[in-house]
Amino acid sequence: MRSPLLLAFMNPLNLAMLALAVAAGLCAAWWLFPLGLLVWGLMFFILYRDPGMQLDQVIGARTALAARFQKQFDQIQRVQISLFNSLSSTRPGVRAALQPVQEAVNQLTDQSYRLCQRMTVLENHRLVIKSNRDLEGELFVIKTKLDNITDPMARGDYEESQRALEERLKNFRAMTTLLDRVEAQLASIFNTVDNALTESVRLQVKREAEIRSELPRILQPIQLQSTQLANFEAEADRTKV
Repeated sequence: MRSPLLLAFMNPLNLAMLALAVAAGLCAAWWLFPLGLLVWGLMFFILYRDPGMQLDQVIGARTALAARFQKQFDQIQRVQISLFNSLSSTRPGVRAALQPVQEAVNQLTDQSYRLCQRMTVLENHRLVIKSNRDLEGELFVIKTKLDNITDPMARGDYEESQRALEERLKNFRAMTTLLDRVEAQLASIFNTVDNALTESVRLQVKREAEIRSELPRILQPIQLQSTQLANFEAEADRTKV
């Protein structure tokens, strides 16, 4: 994925302007070169700062997630893109008034992606454990042996194995529960941003003052989701794998 800097530099219009500035400086008057270079720099800066290009760069840099989370995140990301396209085609004043919604959705989408990345590690670890070991079956076997063993040393070894396995099973269940909750949270996030998109489209026909008066009502659910994701991040830090 090319960076916005390279994309702005390689833009055909920018390259043509740069070539024209050089040609004018060499063939007409020397002062046309710095003037043309100034115009080229302005065009370069405008394109480099283009929000659409920046959004494309962010989306293109996102790597694949665990299949469990990829579909849900794709839904959230599609809403992010739809909101951007909707605001890009509306009046400048309305676009400026609704920009806080776009920024909040962008932040929530980025936050969701970072959490999904972390949960992808946990999900892959869960799948490996599930495919390679039957923790509950192993614990059942150890308990059965403890019921029938009489040798004190062997009993001590089995009891130690039982404690370690019970701790491992406890952590595995906690990890599974956390992943289930994240999956449910992503569904809630999608509904929140999708509703924000609907509200933003509805508000585009209103005056800018009316739009700004309704912004807190739209932003509050998004901010709440952001807080809940932060809590999941903290919980993931405490989760043993």
